[in-house]
Amino acid sequence: LKSAQNLVLYMASMEPWRPHGEDPVCRFCLEEIQEAEVNEEDSAARTISPCACRGTAALVHMSCLRRWQTSLLERRLTDEALQRAAICSVCREPLVLDGIALQPPVPEVVRAWQPGTLLVATEQLEGEGRSFHHSVILICQTDVATARIGPLELGGPVRGVDITREVAVDGVLLEAVEAARQRLAVRTFAGGPVCGGRLGVVQCVRLSSFSSPCHSAKLLEPHDSQGLFGPSPWRAWSVQETAQAAMEMLELAPNSGPPGHLLLFKGHCAWGRGQLEAEIRRGSWALCYAELADVLETPPRELWRRLMNS
Repeated sequence: LKSAQNLVLYMASMEPWRPHGEDPVCRFCLEEIQEAEVNEEDSAARTISPCACRGTAALVHMSCLRRWQTSLLERRLTDEALQRAAICSVCREPLVLDGIALQPPVPEVVRAWQPGTLLVATEQLEGEGRSFHHSVILICQTDVATARIGPLELGGPVRGVDITREVAVDGVLLEAVEAARQRLAVRTFAGGPVCGGRLGVVQCVRLSSFSSPCHSAKLLEPHDSQGLFGPSPWRAWSVQETAQAAMEMLELAPNSGPPGHLLLFKGHCAWGRGQLEAEIRRGSWALCYAELADVLETPPRELWRRLMNS
């Protein structure tokens, strides 16, 4: 196997073979290749022979190859997709240029997020009626890295809540919210499409400005006696459980200083392994680190525009 790999590296370093009597073409775009393009130094315009394919399949534009690699990472950025994008789909040999493996390009920003990061919807996700139109998602929970491909660590599921869509509540939850407002600043949101009521199932996520036995996951650093804490371990509660917990949080609220905040979210957002990485790579989300004022003070209807203009 090692000898075969060495042979591929050697063949990839040689001048590409061309059939006699035929003008060479890029096997992706099928455009004719000029002699100058073969020796072009600029990596995007360069024409290369990156694998063991020969004949009319030997040559590709570097830019065409990169677009093909990118297309394989559009839906999920997983270790399997990265491996597929690093080998030729025809000869099944590794893609190599100048003796160096041609891994698909993955911007560093793809994994530059953590709990407390804000995902700000870009124009890629705009459009009335879409789930995340003008949304700002606060990431609340991420699983540890489950795979490593080169310098890239791929994490597991990601969960968060939309902090831009305040909604009214009713029934037992409304009663609990009104009672909790005696000592707490309580707001209710549509947190996302997962268990948000679309299929008749409603589960709620709670965040608070003070720590409690079931809210010990620190999302934002405390400032002036207030921080932002989420459930630890991550979980969502039924409406009845959320109403009961709101009354319990009332008893745990600080007796001095600024009033405590309690944020209740009907539903939440979730991404499977590699899904959010792929969306960020496509430019669907801009990232920034949240500040307490973003979550506790800025009017939700104004938050998206403020962040996009900052």
